[in-house]
Amino acid sequence: MILTQDIPASVFGLPTNGARITFAELINEEGNKVQFYKVLGEIYPVDTTAPVINFQINLPLKWNGKLVHLGGGGFNGYLITGLGRVPCEGERKPTALERGYATCGSDSGHVNTTFWDISWALNDECLENFGYAHIKKVKDVASYIIYKHYGSSAEKVFFVGSSNGGREALMAVQRYPEDYDGVVVGYPVFNWTAKILADYRNMKFMDEAGPEGFISAEQFIEAYAKVREFFEEQGCMKNGLVQDLEKCELLKEEAFLRMRKVLSQTQIDVLKNFYKPMEFEYELANGVKQMQGFSIVQQFCDYKLHPFGKIPGARDGLFAKTVDAIIRYQILRNENADIKSFNYREHKKEVQNLSNIMDATNPKLSAFQAKGGKVLMAHGTSDQLLSLHAIIDYYNQVVRYFGEDKAENFIKLFLMPGFGHDYGEVFNVHADMLQILDNWVENGVAPKEIIAEDQNEATYGRTQILKAFK
Repeated sequence: MILTQDIPASVFGLPTNGARITFAELINEEGNKVQFYKVLGEIYPVDTTAPVINFQINLPLKWNGKLVHLGGGGFNGYLITGLGRVPCEGERKPTALERGYATCGSDSGHVNTTFWDISWALNDECLENFGYAHIKKVKDVASYIIYKHYGSSAEKVFFVGSSNGGREALMAVQRYPEDYDGVVVGYPVFNWTAKILADYRNMKFMDEAGPEGFISAEQFIEAYAKVREFFEEQGCMKNGLVQDLEKCELLKEEAFLRMRKVLSQTQIDVLKNFYKPMEFEYELANGVKQMQGFSIVQQFCDYKLHPFGKIPGARDGLFAKTVDAIIRYQILRNENADIKSFNYREHKKEVQNLSNIMDATNPKLSAFQAKGGKVLMAHGTSDQLLSLHAIIDYYNQVVRYFGEDKAENFIKLFLMPGFGHDYGEVFNVHADMLQILDNWVENGVAPKEIIAEDQNEATYGRTQILKAFK
């Protein structure tokens, strides 16, 4: 086994000051399902005021010759150990490591003191590490250690992630196509900057509407129940699961009328703003000039997650707190910035700078497609945070760029009815995404449909068939 040692900067395809293995030990405890070497280390920045990238690599004794790189979530800032599960993988299934994959993860180059303190982003190298560079650096060090340990390189390398980790998966494909053979992209925040600008617009509209425009979790849940009841009557939903997305969208205005039984007209007007697209007055990275609105089928609020907050005007919900942190530390790069007076039109340079670092919106995946890479995307129809229309639009851009026949041979999008952001109150999806991706890459078996199992206790084991989006 490779012991604690320094790793030269020449190992990395991006600038670093090298790395060091700080811990390496065989994990062979009683009750463990797999014996493996746990390797911890640090990648040193060029800017000595920037934090290190902490990483973990797990090397199973019975290795299948493949590497799985696991992405993060939220603002990262905690170590992804590589011991966890891939997106939509049930708790009762073996992990990637237990199946014989070497695995790796990192903290992306910073440690959060609290979730909302992202002052680390004031450092340029730290922000770039978070945006994209840590992906390449961690993969490079993992490849080096794997070769040193096993005496051979990984035959296949996969990246799997959801939410921000899903964005990282797309970033891996777009920036480092030669490094990966396949990716699982779970409900990605791929349009990071555009989403923040739209969320800012939406929360500003809610704040300006005053207490009369605020929507509590209880109100939204009751209003959405009316929408669900209406869609069930119309046959475009069944047992809370979307059956016909297009029909639901066509019935949107009638759905708003049903909400009117619970919400005031002012509240309806606020809500409608979330469903509207936002047109930008200048281009973001990759020519993006629009952020799509939410779909009428998306349930913003449930009993676990309520992005609007608890107190009118307090900006204490997930939407507002995320917006405030990103505008302050990632766009304006000023911890004393006045968020309420922010106008994106006046900060073109700063907005475009962040977009170039964070956004994984490029549909021109030619290098990845040419090498035979595969992209497996999945998104819940009940996602509380991310626009369903946005991921569909990105997928359609890829299809238009390559043509349908060529596109379907390397990229698939599966919508997951009843699944939200990381869990599903109506249908908590389990599907073996890693196995599906591996089979596609290794054997050329493109998934046309996926049998998903519900992991909710009351309905555990029921199934639905997810069909590839067209």
